[in-house]
Amino acid sequence: MSNASSHARGSMDSLLSLWRCPQCGRDTPSREDRDPQCRRCGLRWPTFGTLRCALPDPRRDLPDWRARAHHSLQALRERARRATHAQTTLQQPSAAARGRVLDTRNPAAPSASTPAATATRLERLAAGLHAQLDCQAKVLAPLLGDTPSSDLATYRGLGAAQLEADGQLYDYAANLFRDWAWGELENRVSLTQVAAALPVRVERCIMLGAGAGRLAYDLAVARPDTTFIALEWNPLAALVGARLSAGDALTLWETPLAPRSVDDVIIEQQLRAPAGAADNLSWLWGDARQVPLIDGCADLVITPWLTDVIAGGPIPLIREVNRLLCRDGHWLNFGSLCFADAHAGDPGLALLLPELIELAAGLGFDAQSPRVSEFEAPYLDSPHSRFARRELLHVLRMTKRSAAVSGSAAGQGRVKRRPAERKPVALTPTIEGHALSSQVQAYVLSLIDGRRSIIDIAAELEARRLLSREEAIPLISSFLEKLSN
Repeated sequence: MSNASSHARGSMDSLLSLWRCPQCGRDTPSREDRDPQCRRCGLRWPTFGTLRCALPDPRRDLPDWRARAHHSLQALRERARRATHAQTTLQQPSAAARGRVLDTRNPAAPSASTPAATATRLERLAAGLHAQLDCQAKVLAPLLGDTPSSDLATYRGLGAAQLEADGQLYDYAANLFRDWAWGELENRVSLTQVAAALPVRVERCIMLGAGAGRLAYDLAVARPDTTFIALEWNPLAALVGARLSAGDALTLWETPLAPRSVDDVIIEQQLRAPAGAADNLSWLWGDARQVPLIDGCADLVITPWLTDVIAGGPIPLIREVNRLLCRDGHWLNFGSLCFADAHAGDPGLALLLPELIELAAGLGFDAQSPRVSEFEAPYLDSPHSRFARRELLHVLRMTKRSAAVSGSAAGQGRVKRRPAERKPVALTPTIEGHALSSQVQAYVLSLIDGRRSIIDIAAELEARRLLSREEAIPLISSFLEKLSN
């Protein structure tokens, strides 16, 4: 048995005694093949290698996440295709050079009008993206299994709105490489500041929003007598963090936001944990607002870089933190406070640190003596990118004094719910608006036949009394430009 496999077996078995169904609240599920299953509602949570599924409703959520994973791979495949196409296009002779004889010794050489650096960059990018596609597919293989993939257009059909709203699995790739490739300074600063705020004795710590897991791993290594449970919503980050924490090594390709040189356009990175497996760290893939663990199971809950970005605002999250903590347990919140971007549509959620403390006080935490520290630190300061920034970060520790007034976050607060499958779908103004927009877009697309111009299409819209020709022309142009991009 491999180190990763033995680590997974021990970690998973220890989690089963803490399991709680987030749908009906039943504890002590039945155990079949080490996968917990609720005796009351029948929900079962599978295991993907060293990662335990902890989604609120796996029957509903797993197919959706598999579609997102397929969509992510298809989007990466399309990006690789475009890079290859750009490379091939630049290798074609320019119009001015078409009358000259090509160099038969090197028929793939760039044309006279193509800068050599551009050709090198595109060649490197295309090769790296194809390699990354293979690497990412291997990481996601436990999740995808043998589920068939569809084309990109299909995923951007019915699933487009949700996929775009939730982002791609690879959106936080820079954090992944920061954790496990080049971010030793940032990782060391985070560990030092968080470790200084920890209680002297901690038996069990749950980290919600663990990302790719370097902070959870470093804390587990530093405190071998403490049991750590890391939970992350993004399955790619969770799969990577779980495997590396168990002692595995991975190869992934990094594409910096602003490469410093042609050699930095895409970089092959070898990822591994610096001190080997952390046997006291287990991994869950799930929602930080609905954690399938029993009440009061932890004496410390850490939320790193999560409170200001989690969907629905911080209230459901803080309620769930309270539920998971034993009495006099500690909540440690770490990271930035950048609510403005995450919740631009609701200014009431763009909290400052004193507001966050006051909010937590109303949800069962002691606000009389919170422990607060602030410090400046680099953020995503990659040696391969021109982009980096410094942030003023905080570490806030508060003590639980009572249960949250309105009960647990499971099924309460501002957690978004999907419509029940068998109930009639309510025709809300939002859905009605999307339906009309989709019908107009579909009609415009149906008018594109290879013969009509934008002016012709605008005339058709005017004839249908949808828009005047003058209004329609710039809107159609913009619509087609977005499709092309």
